[in-house]
Amino acid sequence: MPKDTAGRYLARHAEPLARTIDVPLRPVNHAICIPLYDEDARFIETLNSLASVDGIDDALVILLVNGAEDTPSSVQNANELFLGWLRRTLKIAASPVATTERKGIQFLVIDCASPGRRLPAQQGVGLARKLAGDVALALHRNGAVASPWMACTDADVQLPSDYLAALPPDDSPYSAALFPFEHTLEGSPSQQAAMKQYEAYLHYYVLGLAFAGSPYAYPSIGSSFAVHLERYAAVRGFPRKLAAEDFYLLNKLIKQAPLIRLKTAPIRIRGRESTRVPFGTGRAVRDIQEIDEPYSVYDPRVFAALRLWQRAQRSFVAHPDSFDWEGALDGADIPNGLLHRCLVHQGALKAAETARLHAASTAQFLRRLFEWNDAFRTLRLVHLLRDAGLGTLPLTEAVQRAPFVPTTASEVDIDGAWRATKQAGTPNTAVTLGLHD
Repeated sequence: MPKDTAGRYLARHAEPLARTIDVPLRPVNHAICIPLYDEDARFIETLNSLASVDGIDDALVILLVNGAEDTPSSVQNANELFLGWLRRTLKIAASPVATTERKGIQFLVIDCASPGRRLPAQQGVGLARKLAGDVALALHRNGAVASPWMACTDADVQLPSDYLAALPPDDSPYSAALFPFEHTLEGSPSQQAAMKQYEAYLHYYVLGLAFAGSPYAYPSIGSSFAVHLERYAAVRGFPRKLAAEDFYLLNKLIKQAPLIRLKTAPIRIRGRESTRVPFGTGRAVRDIQEIDEPYSVYDPRVFAALRLWQRAQRSFVAHPDSFDWEGALDGADIPNGLLHRCLVHQGALKAAETARLHAASTAQFLRRLFEWNDAFRTLRLVHLLRDAGLGTLPLTEAVQRAPFVPTTASEVDIDGAWRATKQAGTPNTAVTLGLHD
């Protein structure tokens, strides 16, 4: 990595707040970043859970309360009420930036929600996470935060006691560390059933990618990962997106260095409904309850097709001369020619041939294929395969048919699908993902 990547990032690409922040802080080892938007007094549950984290007295918790100029007035009012509650709870003044300690935990509270301090219109969680991350990077670079590992989570979590202790060593070769997660069930029976189905889908998708041999087989959950700050700087921080900022950041980071899925106690996330972002868990929980038909997911054959594609790429690298793409991409359960047509449409086969022509070595050839067929293009291919004819199935039927979800039941219901995918999708040991897997 180029020398002083963090310094150049802070000077050229970081948010201005990170370059100007000057507050009295007790030096600590770790930083934990939490964006807060449209929250209420139930945040006390997360505050209290922090006290049970081993080593939390040697951490800085960055709380960034945020709203945009075009945020609905109802949310702006909620933010104002929440800020008042938070300041009373933490005993801090109504200033743009404030520090305090509560129960031995050091907090840095940043107000990006009050009039005159809000984010620009059309900005949201991506910019909020970037602001907090850039501040954490600046504090790490000036010595206020020792560890290069920045933990990212949300307002609706219960953190396990080994949350900080589980982070990799400072000099480890990873760009990000992913914590296990599970959602707590709340609300009506229909809300709880919706949460079970969506959590089952989250695990199902990752299990399908792992079955296919994809190096991008990991969950992208914004409340359950940590980022190595030098790598964070190298990819220019969180993208300014209204949603899926976690997905896009991890997609960039894994090209810098491998990810690691940790084996720890899970982060527990509230299974609440939400409209905070255009898509994601909270909105999915709401939307699932509104449909009049069974919740459907990708047919398992989609992942069988991805598996053929992964194998074909490896064969192409080993024997590139006169490679028979059509023959390599035909499988028993896949309609003849369907995968080949989808890859041609996506431009993947042309990209593979181009990689061959321009790669100076086998290692460079593999890297070009790895980087082109990233998490985003993998998702695009999944959608192409679905729309070309492989389609979707009700979640319970898909889980029962999927070779990558172990189940012995003759008939799978929602509870069975939820339990089976969660058990199969939670690592028993730490798992390294990326080109160097």
